[in-house]
Amino acid sequence: MTHILVVDDHPSCAALVATTLREEGYETSEITAYEDGARTLRSRSWDLLITDLSLDGGHTGLELLLDARAVAPQNPIIVITGHADMDNAVEIVRSGAIDCIAKPVEQERLLEAVRRALPEAATTVAAHRLAGGSQAIVDVYRAIARAAACDDPVLIWGPEGCGKQLAAREIHRLGRRSSAPCRVLDCTGWALRDAQRELDLALEAPAGSLVLRRIGSMSMSAQSLLAEMAEPIAARGVRLLATARRAEPTPAPELVRALGITSIEVPSLVDHSADAPSIAAEILRRLRRRLGRTVRLTDAAAESLARRPWTGDVRELAGVVETAALRTAGDALDLPEIDGVMRERGSAGAEARGAVSFCAGCGRTVADGSPDACTHGADPAAECAPPRFRGSRYLPYRLLARHEATDVWAAWQPAVARRVVVKVLNGATPDDVARFRREWRVQAGLRHPRIPALLEAGTDEENPNRLYMVMEMVEGLPFDVHSRRVQELEGPATALSSIVRLGAEAAAILGYLHRRGLVHRDVKPQNLLVAEGGIHLIDYGLARTTNRDDGMTSVGVVEGTIPFMSPEQTRGLPDLIDARSDVWSLGASLYFLACGRLPFGAGEFSEVAARICGSDPAPPRELNPLVSPALQAALLRALDRDPARRFEDGCALQAALAGEGVSP
Repeated sequence: MTHILVVDDHPSCAALVATTLREEGYETSEITAYEDGARTLRSRSWDLLITDLSLDGGHTGLELLLDARAVAPQNPIIVITGHADMDNAVEIVRSGAIDCIAKPVEQERLLEAVRRALPEAATTVAAHRLAGGSQAIVDVYRAIARAAACDDPVLIWGPEGCGKQLAAREIHRLGRRSSAPCRVLDCTGWALRDAQRELDLALEAPAGSLVLRRIGSMSMSAQSLLAEMAEPIAARGVRLLATARRAEPTPAPELVRALGITSIEVPSLVDHSADAPSIAAEILRRLRRRLGRTVRLTDAAAESLARRPWTGDVRELAGVVETAALRTAGDALDLPEIDGVMRERGSAGAEARGAVSFCAGCGRTVADGSPDACTHGADPAAECAPPRFRGSRYLPYRLLARHEATDVWAAWQPAVARRVVVKVLNGATPDDVARFRREWRVQAGLRHPRIPALLEAGTDEENPNRLYMVMEMVEGLPFDVHSRRVQELEGPATALSSIVRLGAEAAAILGYLHRRGLVHRDVKPQNLLVAEGGIHLIDYGLARTTNRDDGMTSVGVVEGTIPFMSPEQTRGLPDLIDARSDVWSLGASLYFLACGRLPFGAGEFSEVAARICGSDPAPPRELNPLVSPALQAALLRALDRDPARRFEDGCALQAALAGEGVSP
């Protein structure tokens, strides 16, 4: 068995490292003194030395490194040091160490270094290959093969935990550098100094591959430095393989250009859940040494894994399978063990009979019936439990929003393997029921690519008093979050251009509603989601027809969201609410995004409403000089207190926004 020597004069530190390695199947020796370490190097066989830089008696890990190279020059050495000594990392690598790890030691960072040092003896459950035979995985391997045939940098995209790092390792394994080292660095939270230190090491490292994980999470200055150094590093014979997520935080455009000469997209496991049994089988195969036996999935467990929504992707699946396998005593991993682990973890795929409770107040997840459930309500279980549907047609897994009478859940639909949104009406009054049914009718009649389609509506079979509706899931960022991100990455001018372009798209969606005699009545940045393909308008709970006889809004009843409500909405005048009210709300949203502040400020409802009805907003160009005169005129017209002077509908506002934006 592979033997690793761990030398650290702090017994607790040595024990932590050794325990981590033993849990992965390695044999270790803990040594807490320099002299004992030097003696052990000469007296027994070993495969890897891990030593702290600072040792007892004034000795250093570099001395032990030289002792080790004299005894077994072919064996790898890893040095652990405090952050204050990381500036010496280049000298440590030059002295013969293959890696230098900062304290406190992160488990995954340690294991990555050991896997690289001892590739033949690696016992980790992470596969060297992306398992599965679906078309999605076949397409990924075709892209990997094309990337492996050249030496260009590669940027690998995908959600968290989907296997991006495995794809990077496959590119290395199949490429011409396969016999050289493949080093992995986690870039999470890197500041400029971190990037300088690690990239200097990369320039000193031997030829091979360097995998950079989560490059989007680095500071902007660190990203700029990496973009500048990509070419010099490549000139030293080091191939850069980077991973990033499409969701926040995304890397800066200059870094994408530098590293994304070749791009590969690794799909979410949700999109190829039929591969889950194959991936689980590969995980179990690699657990054989650690378990001391072979464990196989039963047919029932395999079928169940293929039907579940793996929202945590391959990482979630691996954790569930590994934990369940370690707990089972026999050689068969069956459905009850899988279910038990998933209920404990609060996984989205827990079956309805063991649904997970989600606390709307604190976001905690607890198994049904747990005495440790949240305490935000008098009846925590009733307060937090998601709805259940007979036959597990929908499996809610995350509470998205809670309103006075409705809950909105992200859910999984196993029959067609997709994510959906389930909106549920709870214990409502007759008026609430009427409004909910009106929302059904509104969404059922809408056919627009930027409006979530209604998939189903009805009464909960297990609770006749509960109405629900199921809609398409739009996976995007709220308009304000997206705009902030663009400004951080690309600057204020690009951000403003993006705001205007997306604002025009939102106006076009409103134009579609207005032509059909509908008013949304709750247009705000949080209801405008920016996803692939453009902006989407969601939440039609307050939408109504311009028919004055629908009877759903009484005089004096205020509905909407301050501070994006038009003057007529704040006054509770339903007869005056029409398409121009939506124009006002979108104008207020765009003003907020373009100028960085609300047009009428924040505060108590009565205060903000008084300003909306009795004052004018500051000219946008006074707050943001990049706003063009034409854009300023369009925003102020949209925010006119007199509906007759506003744009007549969304189409008119769209036309005014087209081509406007940044002042020259």
